[in-house]
Amino acid sequence: MDSTNRIAIGIDVSDRTACVCAMDRTGVVDEFRITLDEDAIRQRVPFVAPAMGVVVLETGPRSAWLKGVFERLGMRVVVADARKLSAVTSSAMKTDRNDARMLARLGLSDELMGSSGTRLLCDTYVRPPELQRIYDRLLARDLVVRRRGDFVRMIRSIVKGTGLTLRGGASKFPAQLATMPSDLRVAIDPLLAVVEACDTSIGEMDRALEALTKSDPIARRLKTVVGVGPIISLAFRCVVGDPDRFSNVRDIGAYLGMVPRRDQSGKLDLALGISKCGNGFLRRLLVQGAAYILGPFGKDSALRRWGLDRLAAKGERARKKVRVAVGRKLAVQLLSIWKNEKEWVAFPAGSPTEQPSATDGGVDCVPPLDATELDHTEIAAAPTAPTQPCARPAGVRTDESAESRRGSAAAGSSRPLARPTRKTTASADGERGCPPPGAGTTPAPGPGTTARPPAHMDAPKRKTHGEAAAAESGSQPAPTRSKTRRDRATALASGAAS
Repeated sequence: MDSTNRIAIGIDVSDRTACVCAMDRTGVVDEFRITLDEDAIRQRVPFVAPAMGVVVLETGPRSAWLKGVFERLGMRVVVADARKLSAVTSSAMKTDRNDARMLARLGLSDELMGSSGTRLLCDTYVRPPELQRIYDRLLARDLVVRRRGDFVRMIRSIVKGTGLTLRGGASKFPAQLATMPSDLRVAIDPLLAVVEACDTSIGEMDRALEALTKSDPIARRLKTVVGVGPIISLAFRCVVGDPDRFSNVRDIGAYLGMVPRRDQSGKLDLALGISKCGNGFLRRLLVQGAAYILGPFGKDSALRRWGLDRLAAKGERARKKVRVAVGRKLAVQLLSIWKNEKEWVAFPAGSPTEQPSATDGGVDCVPPLDATELDHTEIAAAPTAPTQPCARPAGVRTDESAESRRGSAAAGSSRPLARPTRKTTASADGERGCPPPGAGTTPAPGPGTTARPPAHMDAPKRKTHGEAAAAESGSQPAPTRSKTRRDRATALASGAAS
């Protein structure tokens, strides 16, 4: 542990003022409140050399400005992530004074431990002013687009109250509203004027951002990726800022909160939804880009084929998860292009050049040789193409009843008889209707024994090969289980009577 007397200054920022606490090894050195003004900060906050101490702030609207002020004074600043400061946010006595003290205490602990220990504060990257101005323009455009959608939906809702429906986009609304009553137009005309103003503003901002993309070589290179336009390229450029912050390009997925959360305690290890940490605006844009890549207008690429392969294997119910996975891979590709200064390639070396099958490398079903071997009409009629995934992977024992296992053991066979599967039909995604491994072949009974059909409640009603053999030998086959209790009791009674 470092023996020098380090100093940490914690600052809790409010709307107009800030509470400052300076602390060293002996305790609190000074506490005061100042106004958020650069001159007041220069006069009241004591100077601390970068080698002797640190200034600790929380993430917030004024954190970038305050960091610039202290850096101009020659001081070292740490902007701590507020979401990872549970000692401050979850405190039972949360006041500005206690928050400033806690920030100073955490900063002092990190200073005393040095680089040898685990740091308590997570330093947040603060983008430079030139990138912040571009990011503000992107946020302004996004706000106008979302508010325009609110106005359009409000107009449609008003018209639906009269029993009519507006067709097409907002540009076709005036022609359709011309024949409507004047009292209805009084409420709609102001909304139409706002929508037209939003369209004009969005067009102007799009042209300005397109010109900005062409002038920035990094954004221009990122735009060459399929599914990435000027908005996504500029947003990625502003949020990442410095690609050298990531030692591994795959870390960008966790940085943007696109990896699953975990909740592990002893034997319990839950895989939850994505963490949603980091920048939510860029995460939403990446998912929108992934939706375009997987859509009907997406160009052919290795990423598109990978996403379509996952979508075919998991089904339409997993479309949202597949979009997030494709968006995460898209972020990795963008960071790799930026960091390695290479051009984007649709099919890099080692990527598949042909459309993959829907099995995603799983075990394919073997089509039956004959429908009678399965002894199940529904399974024999179900599609069993090689691209249909198995319901059970190879090597997994099927669930059999105790009666069938006893019958197999009495017969002297090396493995139990495979029971017929339940009645199923193949679904759209091809996950069901596939016979289990070994369903097409039944082991022969041992010498001197009688073949016994498997007892299962879903067994077919018509006679099987085992029943025919039992009838020829004069033995009575075991009663077949029925689907209801009444039918099962009747079958058992008839079997006992016979």
